[in-house]
Amino acid sequence: MPRLTKHDAVLFLAPAFLVMLVITLYPFLYTLHLSFHDWNLAAFHDKRFVGLANYIEFLTNPDVWHALRVTAFYVIGCVTIEVALGLSIAFLFDTAFRGAELARNLLLLPMVMSSVVVGLIWRWIFNAELGVLNYLVESLGLTPVAWLTRPGLAFMSVVVADIWQWTPLVFLVCLAGLKAVPPDTIESARIDGASWWQIQRYVSLPAIQPIILTVVLIRTIDCLRFVDKIFVMTYGGPAGTTSVLGFHIYLKGFKYFQMGATAAYSIVYMAIIIILAKLLIRSFSRADFRVEEKAR
Repeated sequence: MPRLTKHDAVLFLAPAFLVMLVITLYPFLYTLHLSFHDWNLAAFHDKRFVGLANYIEFLTNPDVWHALRVTAFYVIGCVTIEVALGLSIAFLFDTAFRGAELARNLLLLPMVMSSVVVGLIWRWIFNAELGVLNYLVESLGLTPVAWLTRPGLAFMSVVVADIWQWTPLVFLVCLAGLKAVPPDTIESARIDGASWWQIQRYVSLPAIQPIILTVVLIRTIDCLRFVDKIFVMTYGGPAGTTSVLGFHIYLKGFKYFQMGATAAYSIVYMAIIIILAKLLIRSFSRADFRVEEKAR
């Protein structure tokens, strides 16, 4: 059987490469082209070239800066709590106990649900009149709370829903990393008299640091793209307190039909995500290097 040459490999890969090029590069170039135009679908007029006006609008629009602040608080809050909670649960499940497999399977259920379904579940839980949470509050003799219509509580409610859904992902990844720690290293520490806490703190945690940093990157990027649960639970309200930038861009395009501005906003937001991801990857690489140096 004749061996394939590099030329043959290129020919085999060319169709798939062309398809990927068409479905990724063309939409981006069209979005970039559209971002320099004023095109409102509700105004029934053709696209008008406006240069950098849409980008300037992004930088000078106070609603955008408000949405950026909400996004920053949301990302920091969700990622910090999810990583801390998921890592803690992973340490707990790293020790064998009765019923661990059943508990682990139950913990993973939220992760496999659609984000829209999760949003609907928590919208009913936080419902001011028929919600389970207010039923428990009334059972304690307290006054029911309008969870989704009070600014601070609405933001907290959305964060809680995200933590409930995605902490299992952090838990699963960290648990897999803990299971990969060499048993000989742990046994050596135990023979030397190290306690369970000391083993986790000084042996297991440094060993899975690259895994933790990776899951932080994944969750950060995913939180920056977050729209669906806010759409279902609060629709950006009350008074824009849960309107992250992704949801603000969605409203710009699909409620107000300002497609040129939506394209410009999307490109700037994409650039922000890429820059942030590169900064995180660079900081993670330095952290990995420091861990390797300590190991030596």
